[in-house]
Amino acid sequence: MLQLSKMQMTVTLLLLLVFGTTGCQNEAASKLVGRWDMLPPEKISDEDAGDTEASDEKAVDDTENLYNSVAGGEIEGSMSLVFHRNGKLETFTDFPMASTGEPKVGKWSLLSWDENGQVATLRCDLFDEVTETRVTFIDDDTIQLIPPNIAVLELELRFRRKK
Repeated sequence: MLQLSKMQMTVTLLLLLVFGTTGCQNEAASKLVGRWDMLPPEKISDEDAGDTEASDEKAVDDTENLYNSVAGGEIEGSMSLVFHRNGKLETFTDFPMASTGEPKVGKWSLLSWDENGQVATLRCDLFDEVTETRVTFIDDDTIQLIPPNIAVLELELRFRRKK
């Protein structure tokens, strides 16, 4: 029978813990990791991702409303969300009337994942505000959600993964 010293047992257990827990991240969390850039209205209408017409219309209308409210009617400005694997969340905006020039930094975590509907529910903690948001995966590189940094506006916007 194989005899292991206490030191060998400790090292073996540590290795099992490290390698046993890495790579076990939920599928939805893995799909979400990365940088996502907001699509302008004309890009939403042009994409042919097989999604429903109603979600297209909602995203177009809400994006136009965003431009009208925080961009003063201009179609200048952008928004990006970065979901880091370690749970860090960064949001970037550069709208003329609403940008501080600095990213908002917080945390995100996955609350639930609906495989059939391809919908993830997230908890986001930015500054002192905690929000829950539903992220709908249109495809592997396109999501639609109410961004946590502007949750108060209740605008559902569409984002494309930056490659």
